[in-house]
Amino acid sequence: MAPKVVQQKSQGGKTMMVGNAQKILSTEKMTKKIVKNKESLIKPATGLTANDVQSLYGSDIACMAEHLNALLKDSSLAAYCLPLDQVNVFSRLYEGVLQCAVANLLQPGAVDPAVVNLKPASELEMLQNRNLGLASLRQLGLCVSQSDEMRPSLDRPFRMTPLLVQILRLVSLGRMNFRDNHLLVHLFTDWGSDPQDAKAILATEREKILQLWVNYQLRKEGTTDTVLKDFGAGLADSSVYARLLWVVAPLKIRETLHNTSEVIKHRDFLKRAQLVVSNAEKLGIKGVINPEHIADAGKDELSSTKGLHNNLINAVFLYRIFQAYPNIDEPKVTKSASGVAAPTPEQLRAWCKCGASEETLVRWLNSFGQINPVVSLETDLCNGIILLQVWEAMIPGCVRWSNVKTVNEIKNPSMRLHTWAANCEEVIKCADKAGINRSICSATDIVSGHVKSIAALVFLMMRLHSQIQRQQLLGGRDSVTDLDDSGLVEWFNSKLKGYRSDFQLKSME
Repeated sequence: MAPKVVQQKSQGGKTMMVGNAQKILSTEKMTKKIVKNKESLIKPATGLTANDVQSLYGSDIACMAEHLNALLKDSSLAAYCLPLDQVNVFSRLYEGVLQCAVANLLQPGAVDPAVVNLKPASELEMLQNRNLGLASLRQLGLCVSQSDEMRPSLDRPFRMTPLLVQILRLVSLGRMNFRDNHLLVHLFTDWGSDPQDAKAILATEREKILQLWVNYQLRKEGTTDTVLKDFGAGLADSSVYARLLWVVAPLKIRETLHNTSEVIKHRDFLKRAQLVVSNAEKLGIKGVINPEHIADAGKDELSSTKGLHNNLINAVFLYRIFQAYPNIDEPKVTKSASGVAAPTPEQLRAWCKCGASEETLVRWLNSFGQINPVVSLETDLCNGIILLQVWEAMIPGCVRWSNVKTVNEIKNPSMRLHTWAANCEEVIKCADKAGINRSICSATDIVSGHVKSIAALVFLMMRLHSQIQRQQLLGGRDSVTDLDDSGLVEWFNSKLKGYRSDFQLKSME
């Protein structure tokens, strides 16, 4: 069992999602009837048409489907699913092959294609595919709810829309890290001052990295008065998009584009957006955003479905531009003024790579569905935020959020390490209250990225999490620190006795 997803209000009033994706789907009585024609199962069961989707979501789902088509075009596992459209994407989600393909895109080899039913013809085969794909995606940061409102159903296909949104975010913003895109480190002006600073840079939030990349391109274009701070109202006038597409475009293609002046001379934001979409199509980025998505950016609150979809589609559009035309200049300087060698691409990849023993801990942390998936224990936990989110999910109310500062609240770079240390001290206080010895790991160990100490702490947190679940299963225990293996052995043997079995478990060793 896994803890329920809880929400904690941060100091700034924003809702911080913390909590674990609950057990994906329990095995129920499934129909094993083989359907000869799979399409005859899908369409009548949903009764879904393009008009139905558009009446509820407009063109949002169509754009999301086009994004997935582009991102999965080279996946052999996804060949059965593609092309996706605004109607069949729900059927593909229900069949489960799409989830497996996305998991392998994010982490090659996460799902063995040999065990995937590429043409599932029964409900049982579809359930097996979904369980397989979602189990892998959950370890990569997907948050899956067990509630009836979120349960996949062909009769109510729109229940799967939140799942589609999460998957799209994972394959776009979730990939804005340094594991494969080491050039991103050059977006930071102090990248070569000290290797320790470079490690701290690696913990920057994914959305922030994308915004930094956009602002980097705007500075290259010569713009100093326009700074992108979010994916909302700042994009509505199309000036950011117009300048961005112009500066990243290769010179040969740039001649065919509408230049920035031609775009922003129009007073009508929708007309501007149409020219931006036209430029994007000339750069090979087609069908992934409509002019209305740009012109209406920021009009609706993020708490609304329309506002959330609009924000995501604009963010993914920016990611697609980055993916196609990163346009990052790599400095030729190999040493800083202080004489300290700058981190090499090999070092950056090594800092973002976890060993086999760490992989289990990373997957466990990601199973709580944080906004920023963990890639490395060394670089992704140094600000303390993710560990605090995990503690809150394990023991609701244990974190004093009034004492915690998020990354975006740290305005002064010189105060960064001090603030991170304060956050990490809250992590250690939570561990101390839960019975984990302070000598295992210190706040300094977390900030500095001491892998062995961090791994020891996360391992004990994982063990404690297992004990909490055991407490809920067995009952009758008041103190988490009193839990041991004897209760589980006793419960297991009592269950076997109920089945008149002579076997008795002696210990958990």
